[in-house]
Amino acid sequence: MDNDQLYYETPVAVQEDNFKQLKYFFSQCLYHWPLFLIGILLTTGIAYYIIRSEKPSYLTSSRLLVNIGKANEAPTLQSLNAASVSKGVDNEIEILKSRPLVVKAVTDLNLNVNYEEVGKYYQKDVYATTPIHFRMIGNGKITKQQVFDIIVLAGNRFALYRSNGTFLNASFDNVLKNNFGEWKLDPTSNLDNYIGKKIRISIYNPDVVAAGYQNSISAMTPTPESNMVILSVSDEVPERGKAFLTDLITNYINATKENKKQATANALSFLNDRLASVSQDLNNAEKKAAGYKSSNQFTDISAKGGAYLGNVQANDAKLNELNIQLDLLAGIENYVNSSRNEGNAPTITGIADPSLGSLVGQLSVAQQKKNTLLATTQESNPILEPLNKQIASLKDAIKETIRGVRTSLNTTKRQLEANSSRYESSFKEVPEQEKEFVNITRQKSLKEDQYLYLSQQRETIALNYASTIADVQVVDAPHEAGLAPSKKPTVLTCAFLLGLIIPAGFVYGRNAIKNQITDKREIENTTKVPIIAEINYDEDASLQTTISRSGNLLGEQIRELRTKLSYLHQKKPMGRVTMLTSSTSAEGKSFITSNLAAALAASGKKTIILELDMRKPKISKIFDLDPGHLGISDFLSGKVNDINKIIQTSSLRSNLFVIGAGTLPDNPAELLENYRMQELIDSLRTEYADILLDTPPVHLVTDAFIIADLTDVTLYIVRQGYTSKEELDFIKRVVKDKRLRMLNIVFNGIQNKKFGNGYHYDNSYYTQNTKKKTTTSVLKNFMDRF
Repeated sequence: MDNDQLYYETPVAVQEDNFKQLKYFFSQCLYHWPLFLIGILLTTGIAYYIIRSEKPSYLTSSRLLVNIGKANEAPTLQSLNAASVSKGVDNEIEILKSRPLVVKAVTDLNLNVNYEEVGKYYQKDVYATTPIHFRMIGNGKITKQQVFDIIVLAGNRFALYRSNGTFLNASFDNVLKNNFGEWKLDPTSNLDNYIGKKIRISIYNPDVVAAGYQNSISAMTPTPESNMVILSVSDEVPERGKAFLTDLITNYINATKENKKQATANALSFLNDRLASVSQDLNNAEKKAAGYKSSNQFTDISAKGGAYLGNVQANDAKLNELNIQLDLLAGIENYVNSSRNEGNAPTITGIADPSLGSLVGQLSVAQQKKNTLLATTQESNPILEPLNKQIASLKDAIKETIRGVRTSLNTTKRQLEANSSRYESSFKEVPEQEKEFVNITRQKSLKEDQYLYLSQQRETIALNYASTIADVQVVDAPHEAGLAPSKKPTVLTCAFLLGLIIPAGFVYGRNAIKNQITDKREIENTTKVPIIAEINYDEDASLQTTISRSGNLLGEQIRELRTKLSYLHQKKPMGRVTMLTSSTSAEGKSFITSNLAAALAASGKKTIILELDMRKPKISKIFDLDPGHLGISDFLSGKVNDINKIIQTSSLRSNLFVIGAGTLPDNPAELLENYRMQELIDSLRTEYADILLDTPPVHLVTDAFIIADLTDVTLYIVRQGYTSKEELDFIKRVVKDKRLRMLNIVFNGIQNKKFGNGYHYDNSYYTQNTKKKTTTSVLKNFMDRF
């Protein structure tokens, strides 16, 4: 284990790699800047076109004070169902914005009908000064948008545009019929101001208009603890916004009053029923007491009987109160257990538990809201699902609270009943006549107490019913509050960001699905093969560039490759055989071979190139040599025995030689397996310092594998943006099987700006005379960025 090394990525290394990936992505985005420019121009242009016709919107604002806690009411009223509900400002805001109230406001004001004056270049909303009002006759219903134009004529008449292009001349007294029902236009006091003008009437579904107003309503509190609600709505016409907000608040106040009255009336009805029953029982008790006195000439009660009567009356009063509370609990329980709670919740007068009163009040409000919604929608509508869940939850909480309250009341009742038993045992000492009269008096007193208590409650509730006021106070009436904040900056900002995101997504997606190698880290991580050199793409590159003393970036990179190649050969002075190959064609194998040979020759080394790609030879063409000259195929086939007859001297340098492919054979692979290939290499090793073998792509044909044992070093060419990523697995297998000697990779055709790999070189150090760019080259560079 001492000699084993564990390799793992540290968090710092992972972060650094992520940073490089991000830098790589931004470099690519920068290269493709025309895409981003077009994207920004396109999205912002569309956004500007959309918002150009946006009309200014005006705010209408109001302030409401919602009374919470009922601090201004008497303690008796606080025990009522209508008064015991603890309101929350958030709940009241939701009620204010509820669909039924908004739909009612839209219907009341006919806000689903829009009137516009149509000019040649404009459309002006004339809600405040409309010359006509549209009115449905009968049971017509608007399910989809209806639009028609009229021209106001003199003499209380108008012309209606028909769909076929004709006109219908009609009077404002006429009732017209259309596919959505019968309707009529009523003139207003502004009619004379619009004679000869075209008015466009747009009719919408009230539910759709209500949904739009619901979205435009803003309700908030100045502070979390405040009971003040700041209500506002935005509209293109301030008069319309003011009218809507006024009607909405009026509907909300009326609904609050109505709910409170219904709950109070429910409590009053319960007390009236109880009073009628107790009144009858009291009359019977009084008649019985008077009859007993008359028949028995009974005038007084003894001291013991009086003491007993006083104790029993006090105890019975408490028992009576407990029984009333238990009856109320039974009524509430029956209400909660009913399948449909269509009526108002029963009163909780006399029940001391405040939480039960709050829960029953909340259940009543929720049920009323549900009943309101059911008037305009089906039971199966998903909009009722949250409300049904809330009602079910409240019912469960009420049942649990009732169980606790009933247990406590029953415990107290048992104690009072025990007291009654004790009083009755002490009553045995009272004479029989006295006992009977005491019992009669006891029942009479009990009914009197009940009657008095219920009468007091009824009077209090009746007073509350007669003077019911809403728990909402309009502090600040609806008024215009200036222009609403424009959405233009937000829309343009979103459009600008979208103009960046779409091209960025395109660049990222294209790279994600692209199958070409663009980053040297992909090569290193997959193959584990060292990259000996990185060669930049140069469209104007030539052999003269490589040996030029003035130098340039490409020339310096080739010289660097020459230096590293010397170290790979361990600085052998003679007979260094280097094979150059690649996976497929057009990866720059012949280009690298010819430039490397020129660089080696420029350093004074006698160099020769063997054009072993006998299928598609390119070396002879690069050096402008005679393609018909005898070459390698002629020597290997035995047509030529003298090696010197196939060697050609390049015109570039006197110490740079080329052996061309010769006559193109039908069987290149079989020729390379000829023993004469070994003879040729051995002979050249004795005369030349560097022997470069330009072989066919190794993944297409086996030629390079055949002569691999005759070489010392293999340079494998991989081209950026061209070589497929699948070739990396092939290279990995080649290395694993050791089929090529001393394999090293040359990363060719690097385009820093296009692929953004971070390989940045300063060309100005090498290049003194900048070549003037032509219009064609500039245009080509620009198009490449797409």
